[in-house]
Amino acid sequence: MARGEKRFQLRPVDDDEPAHEETVIRLHHGDEPVPTMLPVDRPPKRKAAEPSHRLAIPDKDSVEVRTHQPDVEHILAGAEADEETLEHAWGSESERRNPIPWGWFALIGFALVGAVIWGASSLQQGEEQIREIRTEVADRFVEEEEEEREAAELIDRIETSIRSMFAATSVDEMAKWVRQPDRVAPLMRKFYGDGTFPPPSLQRIASLQPITLERRADFWAARVILEGTGKRDLLVQVSPGHRARIDWETFVCYQPIPWDEFATGRPRGRSFDFRVDVEPDLLYSHEFANSDEWASFRVTALDSTETLFGYARVDSAEAQEILRMFQEKGGRPVSLILRLSIPEGLTSPRGVVIEKVLSRHWVYLDPPETPSP
Repeated sequence: MARGEKRFQLRPVDDDEPAHEETVIRLHHGDEPVPTMLPVDRPPKRKAAEPSHRLAIPDKDSVEVRTHQPDVEHILAGAEADEETLEHAWGSESERRNPIPWGWFALIGFALVGAVIWGASSLQQGEEQIREIRTEVADRFVEEEEEEREAAELIDRIETSIRSMFAATSVDEMAKWVRQPDRVAPLMRKFYGDGTFPPPSLQRIASLQPITLERRADFWAARVILEGTGKRDLLVQVSPGHRARIDWETFVCYQPIPWDEFATGRPRGRSFDFRVDVEPDLLYSHEFANSDEWASFRVTALDSTETLFGYARVDSAEAQEILRMFQEKGGRPVSLILRLSIPEGLTSPRGVVIEKVLSRHWVYLDPPETPSP
């Protein structure tokens, strides 16, 4: 029990409250008058912002702050705890508050097993793909090597044929290296019959390039350098299992008779197969003056300044084919082999009749049905 009922109290102190003046009594001897005391002015006191509170603490001896004062031994004894009970309490509290979800461990285990199986399967598939890729690459290398070997052999065949043709010492020997020799050999004899054999010597082969003619991919364009004449172009056909053959007719631009002779001499009553350049024209005269009946074409030949005008019926297959090829080439002249003739009694000084379109190029891809005269 407390020894007293005194408590801690806060007593407000107001600094602005005027201090109580104490009465001073002076003692005088006898009948001496009491001197008058003049008042003393004091400086005004500063006002505090807020009243302060002071803690009034009673004397510690008069107040008992605890009902029981423990000694040191009691404090040390109270600090000891039952370790077994304490750890057991921790475990039970943990089990009660956060039970272990064993199902999650099973799920994680299944996931790990699935990941391992998937990884092994993916690894096996990746190894199979790698083997397939390696096989494909190896096969491709083999194919490329085979293609390179075949290309090298093909180029050797072409170069051998070209060199052999120019190295020939006779027309018959030269005819062994040209296309369609049965039809062309007689034309070669006629062409070289005036003593122009042998052709200029070959200096070197400048270039080789594969080309496609009307969806046929067995032709090559060769550019050669000849002694004294410079660059010339050759057309070479390479057939599987056969030697490479040179198109001799395009090499010399073979004509049945010289174009200038045909244009000026105008042989009548005969047909000739010429390699010419053709384009539409608007010249209509003499027998061909009716544009509703005739289609007009300007006809020229290589290395000649002579121009002739060929006419074909407007509704004929020849006129329609020439116009169609002209449009396909974007309005440029087309190179054709035409069968031309000058009928008896024709009065047109430059007019000729277009009888047939023999080839869409200056080369016969296949032998013509009727040989050139």
